[in-house]
Amino acid sequence: MHSGTISGRWIFLVGAAAGALSWQAPALAQASEARAAGAAADEDEPGVGIIIVTAQRRSENLQDVPAAVTAFSADDLVRYGVVDTMGLTGQTPGLQIKSSNGQTKPNVFLRGIGTNDFNVSASAAVGFYVDEVYQGLQSAQLFQVFDLKGVEVLRGPQGTLYGRNTTGGAVNFFTNKPDGTVEASGSVSYGRFDQLSVEAAAQAPLSEALSARVAGVYRSSNGDGRNLFTGERVNSFDSWSLRGLLRLAPEDNSIEWTLNVHGGIRNGEGPRYHFQRVDNGAFPDPVLPLIGVQPPYAETGSYYDGSWDLPQDERIENFGAALNGQIHFDGVTLHSVTGYEKVKAYVRFDSDASPLNYVNVEFGDDSWQLSQEFRLASDTSGPLTWMIGAYYYRDRVTADNRFDIGRFARELFGAPADLNDPTAPIDIGQRYTQRQRSLAGFGSISYRLSQALKLTGGLRYTSDRKTLDYRTTADSAIAIGIPYLIDIDRSRKWNAVTGNVVVDWKAGDDVLIYGSYNRGFKSGQYNASPFFNPDDVNSADPETVDAFEVGFKSQLADNRVRFNLSAFNNNYSNLQVFQFVPDAITGVPTSRYSNAGKARVRGVEFEIDAQPVSGLSLRLAGAILDAKYTRFIANPDDPATVPDETVDLSGNRLIASPKLNLSGGAEYRIPVGSWDLVPAYDFTYNSRQFFTPENLASLSQKAYWIHNASLSLREPGGRYGISLWARNFTGTRYNNEILPLPDFGVHGEIRGERATFGLTLSLKVN
Repeated sequence: MHSGTISGRWIFLVGAAAGALSWQAPALAQASEARAAGAAADEDEPGVGIIIVTAQRRSENLQDVPAAVTAFSADDLVRYGVVDTMGLTGQTPGLQIKSSNGQTKPNVFLRGIGTNDFNVSASAAVGFYVDEVYQGLQSAQLFQVFDLKGVEVLRGPQGTLYGRNTTGGAVNFFTNKPDGTVEASGSVSYGRFDQLSVEAAAQAPLSEALSARVAGVYRSSNGDGRNLFTGERVNSFDSWSLRGLLRLAPEDNSIEWTLNVHGGIRNGEGPRYHFQRVDNGAFPDPVLPLIGVQPPYAETGSYYDGSWDLPQDERIENFGAALNGQIHFDGVTLHSVTGYEKVKAYVRFDSDASPLNYVNVEFGDDSWQLSQEFRLASDTSGPLTWMIGAYYYRDRVTADNRFDIGRFARELFGAPADLNDPTAPIDIGQRYTQRQRSLAGFGSISYRLSQALKLTGGLRYTSDRKTLDYRTTADSAIAIGIPYLIDIDRSRKWNAVTGNVVVDWKAGDDVLIYGSYNRGFKSGQYNASPFFNPDDVNSADPETVDAFEVGFKSQLADNRVRFNLSAFNNNYSNLQVFQFVPDAITGVPTSRYSNAGKARVRGVEFEIDAQPVSGLSLRLAGAILDAKYTRFIANPDDPATVPDETVDLSGNRLIASPKLNLSGGAEYRIPVGSWDLVPAYDFTYNSRQFFTPENLASLSQKAYWIHNASLSLREPGGRYGISLWARNFTGTRYNNEILPLPDFGVHGEIRGERATFGLTLSLKVN
């Protein structure tokens, strides 16, 4: 589809929309279970309504949950243009999602806590859950967002009720379930760079108790940049995902079971690094004239163009199934959540970001996971409520990576590989298998001391075990009879007790004040990147956090304003720190894991939603962060320094933690005959953030704004819709990530989304 003409695309767009009786407008992200109209059921009366969430594994009004939660409805995420998990960053205080490996292995940070590791062995500090199933395989975490009932983002450590202990937070995605009715809906979008998106969903009852739903999405783009070395467009992709659900729900409500089977494929060109010169004399300028490039090399063309000699490739295949069940007894409910996921991923990219065949990297992995959770929960009718449960998780990730360094020297001069010469070309292979098993038991109890005052406490015991079988090879070593540079097996086990204490007080019908203490734990992490020294295949110790939070939730002005505020102070011990550094022998980039002795993250977050007059919706949200290493003595990045030399990074800011993050927007519904004309605007602001613990200006992104807008015409019943939209319409230029490769004289920059615009048509029938 990438080769279609613009006129042909528009014809297809209109025709597809006209035939979309079986499709659904993308019900993207959720306000957990539903966004009810509440006291403001009449659309002609202003009111922010009620948001129902399941952040505490029960259906509750968001305003009654004593924790910091951002919730999105399906309509919210359609409005904000969310098509994958990375899109949530625009309107979630303190959330940053980025990747230096395209759609594989994202790096997720919340309140300044996350991991920058791009190895498939990494464990996340922010957990992703789909229909309560933990998504532990990194290569599948930037999944496509479509036909969801909603999304909840829980900020802060989750060490009691959630499947895997996380020290940063959790993001919950909830799919639309069949409800026994007949419905079909869909949407088609076309935009700049031949962006095409087609979504569809349909559901129907199969019997009185059994119903089914099928949903799918196809997306593609012809690329938003140009390779000046070859003249071709770059960053093209096409992807599809399908999901089928069966739901058994008898009328007596005694049981409910939902089976979710899903899969998808993404094909693309992989990430494009852009060239940022490092003036240390390492980049081989004398060689450039031999390939027709005059030194010193610098990118030309637009901000999004470059010159790359290596054809890039990216492919992700995923398949999974989940079975969620509830069995209702007298006063208690048994919940069962079973999940299986399998992912194969491959990405090849030009790390030197230039027309010189210098640093080529391939990452491949084949991974699977299996999980089972049981929870027994009391009903909520009395002053005492409780929940107990057990959790089992297992996964296996197998990596097959390749690092081809200095190939130009072989191609131009026939230079031989030499293990003893760090300037000689070398081709390194890296293969490893990591197995992980986690067992946990947990419980939580709440007691309402009065109509206004409630006390909650919880505990969780976790036992994690990881094993690593690690091998590396090099062509120069094999030539002299050395099969493996590293051939080693590792195994470690970690146990932890975590939990929380929460006090919340209903100061009025629409005001909640709460205070909480949470202890979080993240198990140890292997360093799965060294090439030559077996001692470097070490593990960072577990990361723990003591988190204190106070909050205020309110609905004011006759339900016209929702104002939520939280303040927190999180103290981290043994914070796991990932650093990407050159190998001391060859200069080949490799990772290093270590523990910062102490780190502190404190801040304030707020969310304001208002409907001051009929038809007008306003939103403003933000996070003010003070995130720093309070004790971190690290080895320097430069391998040429004196052995065992250290550098004190105490006082530096944590990576991906801007001091100020703001977002917001406005939407106004204007009646036009029997339709509504809806102009909308939203924005995101981030102050400067650093990409490495050293806090170098050259490895940072300065403050920037993103502005988006749309103009929609909607039939009030939701049957028809047409929308013109523009994202980043001011053309802000920014980097999502910068990868340091100083020994090759370059830092690789990953560009953020450029300005786009387009048209969406939607249709729904029931």
